[in-house]
Formats: sequence, structure tokens, C-alpha cells
Amino acid sequence: MLKAIKPKSVKIFSVIIALSLMFFSFSVLYGTEYRQLISTERVFSTATIKDDFDGTSVIVVLDRNHSGINRQHKPEFFRDVNIAEIEDLTFVANGRTLVDERNFEQVLLLTLPIDSKENVLDTIRKLEKIEGIKYAGPNRYRELEIIPNDPLYTSQIGPEWGQWGLEKIQAPQAWNFTTGSHTVRVGIIDSGIGNAVGGRPLCSET
Repeated sequence: MLKAIKPKSVKIFSVIIALSLMFFSFSVLYGTEYRQLISTERVFSTATIKDDFDGTSVIVVLDRNHSGINRQHKPEFFRDVNIAEIEDLTFVANGRTLVDERNFEQVLLLTLPIDSKENVLDTIRKLEKIEGIKYAGPNRYRELEIIPNDPLYTSQIGPEWGQWGLEKIQAPQAWNFTTGSHTVRVGIIDSGIGNAVGGRPLCSET
């Protein structure tokens, strides 16, 4: 006999799902260092000179006590760090009332006057010593779109055909998050009947 789910249970379950999705998105976009930012503890960057990042900027996350919606921070706050420009990446133009001000943390982009990865790493170490800075790290480069090296992906099997199914299921967008795993098994069930051409259906011999 099926039992009805109480509204309270549904509400709690929905909150858990929402928090899980938010945590997953945050992890995928920003990686291991950023994943730890959900906690209240300070996070120290593990970036090295071999990593792929911009040599002219640093990303900074301020803790809640030093953050404010559209709050401006003077260069003096960052002590002896030489900064050319400060940009608030969390600037709120509209919908200010929708922001949780109590848990709000500002994210700043600090532009440096010289292009040097060594200077970026040195700047990060200086910023990590400043009270109120929860995280300081490089402005990493990330690919916006991953295209497979399969030569048939862009080939044409007849007029305007190619591997149209991958585009249909929006596979390129999914590849930005994961390209799969050898441990995952995929089975395809196909009737063998395609779109009609000239009034007759396309059928395979199998």
C-alpha cells in the first residue's frame, strides 16, 4: 500500500536536491580549490607556475565580515599589493532584494600592472596573509567547448546529415562537464526506421 508523502517531507527533499545541484555546479565550474569555499574556513591556493592561468589578474573572495553588496574596496585594503584595477564580479545592478545579504561574499577581480605568472603567484601569497580575504587564486583559463577528435563527427553522410544525433541530444554542452568514463556502459535500442524520404521510410537491413 502506497503512503502519501507529507508536504513537509516534500519541502525538505526539495531543499536537499537544490543544495546538491548548487554544490555540483560549483564543483564542476571551479575545481577542487573552489569546492572548499562553501565552508567558512580560509582556502589557500595550490596553483603552480605550470598551471594555465592569466598572468595579469587574480581572483579574490572576501569573507562575509568584509563583504557587502556593491561595496567598494580601496587599494589600501590589499596592503603592499600593486593593483591597477579592482572589479567587483558580484556587482548587483537589479534584484538586490533577492540577494542573501547575511551570507553574501564578494568576489573581486584584481588586475595587476604587469603580465607575469610569477608575479601572480607572489601576489596570491601576499593576499593570503590579509585578514578578510577568504581565498586568493589565479584567473584560470578554461575551454568553453570540447569537440571530439572523432573524424566522423564533422563528416557528411549524405546531404546535411553527419552525426546529427549528437547535436540533437545537446552532447557538446554535456562534454563541458564530463566526457564520460570507461566504467559506464551504454546500450542503444534502435528500431532501424528513420525519417521518410520521398514518401518511403529509411530502414536498415538488420
